[in-house]
Amino acid sequence: MATDGLSDKEVKNKEAGEKPAIKAKETAKTPETTKTQQQLIYVGPNLPGGRLSRFRVFKEGIPSYLDDIVKSNPDISRLIVPIEVFTAVLARVSTPGTIEHAAAQKLIERQGEA
Repeated sequence: MATDGLSDKEVKNKEAGEKPAIKAKETAKTPETTKTQQQLIYVGPNLPGGRLSRFRVFKEGIPSYLDDIVKSNPDISRLIVPIEVFTAVLARVSTPGTIEHAAAQKLIERQGEA
């Protein structure tokens, strides 16, 4: 029988029908994988001046150049969401009565005032 580079113990376990033990180093997460930030997308209206446009994707979190906008308009942070929930949040932006819809409407109204 070919051992395919397996140790004697692994060969015996394989013959007995046992699943191979997972080595600790294979399952341990490295600091690089645990500290990566998820991709985010902005689903609100375009903001004047081109600083933030609808469907803008952020690969490493919200960039620091947007800190002042996010602090002055808390509704923006409600509209920057993980890519994984993009479709659901986009639907709520279009649905009256949702938090996301209200946040988008406030941003649109502020643009009209400016």
